[in-house]
Amino acid sequence: MSNNVRSILFISLSNLGDIILTTPVLVSLSCNYPEAAIDVIAGPSGKEIFEGHPRVRSVWIRTKRPSLSERIREVIFLSGKKYDLVVDLKNTMLPLLLRAAQGNYIRSMWSAASRKNNRSIHKSMEHLMKLEDFLPSRAETISFYLPIDPINELKAESLLKGAPGPKRVIAFPGSKSHLKRWPASKYSRVLDHLAAKYEASLILAGDISDKAVNDELRSNMDHEVLDISGKTDISLLTSLVKRMDLMITNDSAPLHMGSALDIPVLAIFGPSDEKKYGPLSARHVTISPDKDCRPCNSALCALGLELGCINDISVEKVIEAAESLLSRERDSA
Repeated sequence: MSNNVRSILFISLSNLGDIILTTPVLVSLSCNYPEAAIDVIAGPSGKEIFEGHPRVRSVWIRTKRPSLSERIREVIFLSGKKYDLVVDLKNTMLPLLLRAAQGNYIRSMWSAASRKNNRSIHKSMEHLMKLEDFLPSRAETISFYLPIDPINELKAESLLKGAPGPKRVIAFPGSKSHLKRWPASKYSRVLDHLAAKYEASLILAGDISDKAVNDELRSNMDHEVLDISGKTDISLLTSLVKRMDLMITNDSAPLHMGSALDIPVLAIFGPSDEKKYGPLSARHVTISPDKDCRPCNSALCALGLELGCINDISVEKVIEAAESLLSRERDSA
């Protein structure tokens, strides 16, 4: 089949974290179909990620749900591309409408039995498993892709001149969901401890929406911290994160970036499922509350924000995990 596949349409997801978790599918397609051109449809965050991949021919960004007329124009346009294979992780109707030239398409819906048996499988592996019947060979390991730009490598080195400590710790205290945010006041205590014990340079990161959380954290700090929130694009952030000795993060997109770059990751979880969305780094620790009601994966909590389960996680527990990762990294260096 691989010799007959010359063009592939890959429909990824919308949010940055979800998109990163789909990149193993792109890597697998590239390896199994080395002669095929690959076009990608994704959310806005996908542009920066996928355009850097050497096998991607075009990236089309969806910023909203298409209207009926827009969908019709899209189908007409894409039909003219005569794709041999359509890989759809968003579960749209496009694979059926396009009727790929070889009659091969992948939809994201599993059978009810398969979904039941794989509730705790990591999301990146779940994506890969949807390809099993369509690939000449199956990947033995999960390989992510993030863009590395030589210019941003130099920018990262320049930025980190302001973080000269023997250890570099980057923290991402923000999250789109308030229920997934471990309190900023607790983050500050952990970071102050690491700065005092390891002479660690502290870096705060995130997008512009995380600035208020980071400001609150810095206001409670005794040590200097370099705040780069809202000052990096995905490529520059990738170059910075790969140079870290430890990432401390909530369940958010940066977690998956750290996992993809295989740096030590300490992930703090609340209502979401760490088995499906936790880090895959060789060195990682996941901390979650001991609650019978989780993981609920809910956007709302009956107990309210102040009593949400993530608030039960103690500073001492996070410090212990952070020290184990820094010491393990130090011992193996």
